[in-house]
Amino acid sequence: MRKKRYQFIELEHVDSTNAHMRRLFEHKFEEGTILTAETQSYGRGRNGKIWQSPPGGLYMTVLLKPVVFSGNLTILHQVCGIGVARGIEEVCPVEIKVKWPNDLLIQGKKIAGILIESIIGSDKVEAVFVGIGVNVNLCKEDLPVRTIFPASSLLLELDSFIDLNFLKHSIAKNLMNVYDHFLIEGFDRLLIEWNQRSMLTGKNVHIQIDDKRVFGKVEGISGRGGLLIRLSDTEQIKEFINGEIIGIEG
Repeated sequence: MRKKRYQFIELEHVDSTNAHMRRLFEHKFEEGTILTAETQSYGRGRNGKIWQSPPGGLYMTVLLKPVVFSGNLTILHQVCGIGVARGIEEVCPVEIKVKWPNDLLIQGKKIAGILIESIIGSDKVEAVFVGIGVNVNLCKEDLPVRTIFPASSLLLELDSFIDLNFLKHSIAKNLMNVYDHFLIEGFDRLLIEWNQRSMLTGKNVHIQIDDKRVFGKVEGISGRGGLLIRLSDTEQIKEFINGEIIGIEG
């Protein structure tokens, strides 16, 4: 892999690291520029959900400029998810599992999420903003109440405080290394790792796609980053690029 190719912009407070990075994009920062904030007033997750961002969490956005068309962007959730998982494991004695498309978990409890947004030009991707939120040194009272995949933090799981600076650099290094691997060698080996880490494979799930619900068994993800489900009513395997897991059985 290439030598260190990231730099930090460190702020105390922003509305959203993704939104702030988007506003700074006109300043022509290089790929690998990472904006961090100690707190966010309007941290965001997928589908407009709020990501609670009190002090003690890690909130960052990585600027990428991949030479790919917009149709390839979905897979970056998985690429970056593996990078974040490796970064956490390098600092903490935990095993990170992944949940399609963008969540990271410890023993079924969500401790991190990824939000990817982009600026698309007429014929290329101008910029990709990889927003990362990690529940690090947060107490139970700091976390949202979730009905599925309850929230937790590294502090609660390990019963010890984590050095945010070490963790930040570990995630940055590992994410950029995995991203470089993806650009040079493709997704095949990373696909194997994702499916090994997946906590959904082999389980029956309910998935919401717009106004439709689907039920079936998860077979893994595809080479495009889509979720592969064996439909319960037809036994056919279908790929879903978008959707929300709203229930899990087995």
